[in-house]
This record gives sequence, structure tokens and C-alpha cells, in this order.
Amino acid sequence: MQRGLVLALLVALWSAASGRVLAADPGYRDSMRRLVIDLSAYAKARRSGFQVITQNGNALFEAPMDTVLKKRYLAAIDGVGQESLRFGDPAYGDRTPAETADYVLPILRFLKAQGKVVLAIEYCNEPDQVSEVFAADERDDFLPFAAPARNLDSIPSPLAGITAFSASPVETLAQAKNFLYLIDPEGYGSKEAFLSAVARTDYDAVVIDALFDGEFLSSAELGRLRHKSSGARRLVLAYLSIGEAEDYRPYWRQSWNRHPPSWIESENPRWKGDFRVRYWDPAWHAILFGSPSSYVDRILEAGFDGVYLDTVDTFVYFEELGGKGD
Repeated sequence: MQRGLVLALLVALWSAASGRVLAADPGYRDSMRRLVIDLSAYAKARRSGFQVITQNGNALFEAPMDTVLKKRYLAAIDGVGQESLRFGDPAYGDRTPAETADYVLPILRFLKAQGKVVLAIEYCNEPDQVSEVFAADERDDFLPFAAPARNLDSIPSPLAGITAFSASPVETLAQAKNFLYLIDPEGYGSKEAFLSAVARTDYDAVVIDALFDGEFLSSAELGRLRHKSSGARRLVLAYLSIGEAEDYRPYWRQSWNRHPPSWIESENPRWKGDFRVRYWDPAWHAILFGSPSSYVDRILEAGFDGVYLDTVDTFVYFEELGGKGD
């Protein structure tokens, strides 16, 4: 039985058991585009030069880019991330099936030609694998990162594959020559140990979680990370999931564990505590941005240089239930 059909049957059974019914297709791809457009416009209006990067879901840039909404979506972002372009699918260190790269690479090259920065996250650490991905990404002018672990909880040592660093201040993603992706800081034991470890690096851009131990990092703490060990300016970007709600975030209410709001769909079986959301719902948008207590506003208040938007590809989950693409 095809994977999409199995998933559809499982979700149908869950919905029936819980008494909930999936909403009529709102145009899953366009709904995600609108969310990113609105979030980007909101943040950029409040912080000049604020960077917006989307991860995965690059089918949203599939040709033809022939509608006003698609063009606005392209204009709303400064870069894209792509996981497991060459290594890491289905498991850490595995070579990603060739058909994945055959499908995604033309889209990434199109985005690069449009002036967008492409960040390639590879889940591998064997020296020959790292050399391969860095050589390939150099040919395409992508920024590669070889993650030493799948949960993105550590800094590569040595700086796997990286040879180029910007000597000038890095104030936009386009000026970066490398990046660090480190969104699970728990292994560092304390906030001080985590901040010190990142501060000692010379990465041109760092993607980190906006929280440590459930609390937003402060502007003073961000200030410690904004300069490399060499003293040069760099970008500090905040990770933010927009297609899934996470039960360890400040917005999560304990009552949702028993009685989730209507816009929470189902738990992602691959990531405990992460729940797919009906991302087109205004209630979810209000959690993400638009008020002093919303997530993006807290990110802006702390002084991050941009957001790195994950789970953009949640539209695929809804499409596999039998919905439409656009």
C-alpha cells in the first residue's frame, strides 16, 4: 500500500476517534506561502535588514512561478535551507537517494540564480563524505554544513570542510561564506557553557534556538554571539518552527495535552512533542507574530538578525491526505 494512502487512513482513524474533522483544503501550498509572506513583511517592517530563511518545502518554488502570490513568496525570503541533499536520508550517514537531488537541485539552482542564498545541511561526518559535499556545494555556490549529529546539538570539530571565512562584517546572509546550525544546546549543561562555545567560533552566521532552558535569550546574551572570536560582525539567526507546534515552547498550555485547540492536528511520530498544525489558522498566526508576546516579536526584542523557518514542508502532510497543491 502506498505511503500516502497509509498515512491518510491512519489520520482518518485518529480524526474519527477524536471527533475532529479535517478542514476543507484551503490551498495548502498557497496558505504556507501566505504565512511566510505575512510573517516576513511584519518582521522586516520592524527591523531593517531582518533576514528570513525557509527550510525544506522547496516544492513551493516549483516552476512555473507564474502567479503574483508565488512571486511575492520568492521576494519575501533571503535564503533557503535544504536538509539531506546528499547525505542523511533516510538515516544519518546514508547517501540520499539520487532522485531526491535530481528533483531538488534544479529548484535550488533556480533560487541561487534569483539571488537567494542556499544553505545545504548534510547529516554526515565521515571525512570522504564531508569532502564530497563541500566540493559539490562549492561548484553550486551553496553554503554547506556537515552536522556532526542528527539532533544538531554540537559544533563540528575541527570545522568540517570549511576553508572560507568572511573578513568583512557580515550583516546579510549573502555576505556569509559558512554557517553553524546548532539548535539543541542541552548537551552544554549550562547557558554560560553554550554561549561561550558559540562565541569562540568564527562562523559567519549561526542558527540557534531563541530559547535556553525555556527562556528567551536576552539582548545582552545575543550581543556576546554577534561577533566572532576574531571580533568581526556575524549574523545570529533564530530557529522557529511554523508548521508544527512544540509542547516545550512558552506558548504551549498544559490544558492542550488533554484538550488541544482545533488548529492542532496530530503529533509528528518522528519528533516527540512536535504537533502538526493547521498553519492557515489565524489563532496559530497570532502565536507566531503580531503582538508583543508573540514569538517573532520576542525574537525581534532579543535582537536576532533573522529567523530560520522550519517545517515549511508541513503542506506535504496535508496534501498526502488527499488535498490539492495550490
